Amino acid sequence: MQKNIELLQFSALFKMNNSAEEQCKSDAKVKNMLASVVRDDHV
Repeated sequence: MQKNIELLQFSALFKMNNSAEEQCKSDAKVKNMLASVVRDDHV
């Protein structure tokens, strides 16, 4: 039983780390989009 609990905690941690990484990627995409919009405005 103890092992199952440890596994659940680990997978929850892993999911949190994974979603944080995904969040960073989507943040970067948004920043790139904003940057390209700004560049288009300046041209």
